[in-house]
Amino acid sequence: IALVVPSNDPCKSRDCPFNAINAKRGYCPAHCRIWYPLVGTRGEDLYGPDFLRSANNKLRDCDCDQPSCKKAGYFPRQAALYIPAAGMDVVLGTPNLLSNAKKKRIKDKNGMTVFLYAWNFF
Repeated sequence: IALVVPSNDPCKSRDCPFNAINAKRGYCPAHCRIWYPLVGTRGEDLYGPDFLRSANNKLRDCDCDQPSCKKAGYFPRQAALYIPAAGMDVVLGTPNLLSNAKKKRIKDKNGMTVFLYAWNFF
């Protein structure tokens, strides 16, 4: 089974010497975020297909600022959990979960919704 079918079109990414592959929106595997996450993007640790956006593209991602969470990618086949207003004090008081800027935005926008992956609670 052919997993990568090249096209005759060059990759859309600037100065890329490779051809695009079919079904990847005009990009080569190295530049297609649907295929593999780039360094610095969610899922860059490549834990496996279950953790990549292509397996979880319709699910809400995590609002935390944890580098390990962003590197892991997506919680397999589960959207991030909605944090109700009653639990917001706990979330805002948890050290290193959210950046100071994000905490300020949440406090300024009273009632702002926050979603977190379950692994933040283990």
